[in-house]
Amino acid sequence: MSRDRPRRGVLPPAQENVEKLAKVVKDGNCYGAQQMYKSVSARYISAERFSDALDILQSGACIQLEYEQVVTCGAELAVLFVETLVKGKFPYDEDTLGQFHSCSVNFNPVNFLCLYAEIHLCSCQ
Repeated sequence: MSRDRPRRGVLPPAQENVEKLAKVVKDGNCYGAQQMYKSVSARYISAERFSDALDILQSGACIQLEYEQVVTCGAELAVLFVETLVKGKFPYDEDTLGQFHSCSVNFNPVNFLCLYAEIHLCSCQ
């Protein structure tokens, strides 16, 4: 007797999660928000909703960087953003660069260079 797997719920529009997660960061729970950003974006990636996952990761990276969570949170989400670009086979164009650069203004130069090196290593594999 085989059991059918229960259907997963339909994912809401990404903006709903962006707003909820931003509130968690603003309330001071950066670590908790980080875990939620990672798990929520993973659900969108699994559903092959790469653009929505990118929106969530971009928002998360930007707000974490804004709240000076550079090394621990913002940079990690920025790397996940780039990995999602690769998984989703997004073209290398001005729109894609614009999305990434929107958060880079919150990096200090040393942290930005470290992230750039990590991204370059990721994209070469």
